Amino acid sequence: MHNRREPTLATILEEVRQLREDMKERDRALLTVRQAAVFLGLAEKTLRNRISDGSFPLRPVRLSGRPLFKRRDLEDLVDSLCSNRQGHGAVQGLAHK
Repeated sequence: MHNRREPTLATILEEVRQLREDMKERDRALLTVRQAAVFLGLAEKTLRNRISDGSFPLRPVRLSGRPLFKRRDLEDLVDSLCSNRQGHGAVQGLAHK
């Protein structure tokens, strides 16, 4: 007969903690339009208008019809704008294109 050890409470709690952390990271990987606007320092309406008229440089992914942005894509966009404009008002330039 194989003698199998039961997991300890500490082991179970650590696994639950790790699962919760993993879920938080996944949740943060995609941002709503409101969260993306805050991230970029833009008004939500401005971002929605730019998405609607096709002038925003990123295309949102859609889950259940909701537009969401990949956090990494937004970070890359900010990085590229800052390097192109030496950081001076780079993201705000998105609002005035």
